[in-house]
Amino acid sequence: MSIDGDSRNLTVTNIKWISKSEAGKLSGHLSRSKPVIVRKKYSKESIIYRSVRSAAKSLNVSYQTVLDYLNKKNRPKNSVLKSFVIEYT
Repeated sequence: MSIDGDSRNLTVTNIKWISKSEAGKLSGHLSRSKPVIVRKKYSKESIIYRSVRSAAKSLNVSYQTVLDYLNKKNRPKNSVLKSFVIEYT
């Protein structure tokens, strides 16, 4: 990580060493997560979440429920998700 923000400046005085856990916090969501679009049915307004987990947390449902909805498995009839359209970007 560079101190001055220029990633091409790799001089010893410009490099900031960070721990593995700090690096994970900065880039962990980029590794395997897919962005998810959530919009209410009959509405053009949509929200893009950076991952399934963040969408599930915002909708107050479990991660697995959102995954099942996206993969068209076990869609419950009386679910909070009935009023939303959820899809990968």
